[in-house]
Amino acid sequence: MPSTKFQIERLLPCACLALADAPFAACPECGGDGATYQEIILAIEYGYWRGCRGARDLYGAPLEPDDPEECEIQSVTDERGVEVELTERETERAEEKCIRDALESRIDALYDRYED
Repeated sequence: MPSTKFQIERLLPCACLALADAPFAACPECGGDGATYQEIILAIEYGYWRGCRGARDLYGAPLEPDDPEECEIQSVTDERGVEVELTERETERAEEKCIRDALESRIDALYDRYED
């Protein structure tokens, strides 16, 4: 199953919350907000299906619509291997990244075939 790395920025609880019940006003990380934006690298396993052309008649007119390419995310884990739930926006961005990676892999394979 193909996989790719994906970097996102998420709002996470600050470490100062672990020290007290309320955010620490002089915290250099969050400034008393209790949360900080942190960049996270995620590993995404996905399935990719190439689109295909629908049936055509004798003159090339479409008899059925073309099937679009699809990407289905199977699992998402962080650096520690813990499964992560993506938001709707993050899921859309991750699917676009997976499709881009799959297309780049196909292009690289074509170049390799013609270089040999």
